[in-house]
Amino acid sequence: MFSRGALETYLTRLQDVVKSEIAKWCAEASSVDVYAASKSLTFRIAVTVLLGLRLEEDHITYLSKIFDQLMNNLFSLPIDAPLSGLRKVR
Repeated sequence: MFSRGALETYLTRLQDVVKSEIAKWCAEASSVDVYAASKSLTFRIAVTVLLGLRLEEDHITYLSKIFDQLMNNLFSLPIDAPLSGLRKVR
């Protein structure tokens, strides 16, 4: 539910997730890929804040990869050809 009261309860968890991700970005010695970092942050917000799950880092990474594969293959043609989404699923 997205009522005002519900959004206020999300705020502290949202801030915690964002602070944690920004701390990881600042700790990296090299540059940060903004697209990948924002995509990861959005997924973590969805898992932690909206779904209320408390998962370990390796589980979040695994679920993120599965979700990416799902989104990439959601609108693929049902043709069993090399490099197609259908071939990747098998």
